Amino acid sequence: MSPRSRRYFWGNSLAQAIMSAARHHGVDPERLAYQVHRKRHGFVRLPRVVVIEVDPAAPARPASEASPAPTQERGARAERPARSAAGAPPGASAGRRSGEDRGRPPARDSRQAAPRRGAAEGGDIWDAPDEDAVLAAAEAARRLLRLARLELEVEVTILADERLEVRLAGEDEAEIEQRGLELLEDLEHLVPRAAHGLSGRMVRCRVECAGMRAAHERRLQELARAVAAEVLAEGAPREIEALAPGDRRVVHLALEDLPGVETESFGSGVRKKMVIRPAARRG
Repeated sequence: MSPRSRRYFWGNSLAQAIMSAARHHGVDPERLAYQVHRKRHGFVRLPRVVVIEVDPAAPARPASEASPAPTQERGARAERPARSAAGAPPGASAGRRSGEDRGRPPARDSRQAAPRRGAAEGGDIWDAPDEDAVLAAAEAARRLLRLARLELEVEVTILADERLEVRLAGEDEAEIEQRGLELLEDLEHLVPRAAHGLSGRMVRCRVECAGMRAAHERRLQELARAVAAEVLAEGAPREIEALAPGDRRVVHLALEDLPGVETESFGSGVRKKMVIRPAARRG
């Protein structure tokens, strides 16, 4: 199973994780082909959950194969970690915390974080994604969705451009569509920061639900190319309205290989304006 084809599913028990994966892939739970994900050293802040991985190209076992032994569940369970900054484990309440836990900050991982890749727009530093980052982003998204009282399943994969794609699906998709793209943008801002508290890594995230993000990115790309054509025709810069970081990135990439124009962001805050202008002549 290649790292980029993995799909992770989890639950408070092995049976719950299997049911989640089986529903997603539309297979009989008894025929689901999965591997129990062993917790890697350093990822110590996940609540007590079982994580399995499934190859989407072959989610079902042949009928002749026996199902995995149920005793795998015991070895797959992660030990209950210290309470993290991203929120309490499911079912926990402030009244049940012990005196030792109350007021104590979460323990920091002694392992050094993965090498940083460089400064992003606005001075933030982003890390390259790995399996720990995938699990942290998934758990962070689940916690944020619980706070929003949204019933949605979360699937996280690593994209080729070193971002994580957080895909949301389930019975509350219609409510996401009703709230609009702004909610996805909020999650794109919050998930990396909540995940950082779990894994010590800050990784870019793209949040998708019901095709909303893909459709929006297509409209942005069309806008960017149309404005760039005007800039080339008139020889004068044009401004684009203030955009969220993910949207600015879409515009930058859409015009990256277009000769004769360049893009730049300016302003303060999360949303910044962009200018598309004739490229400076070299030499």
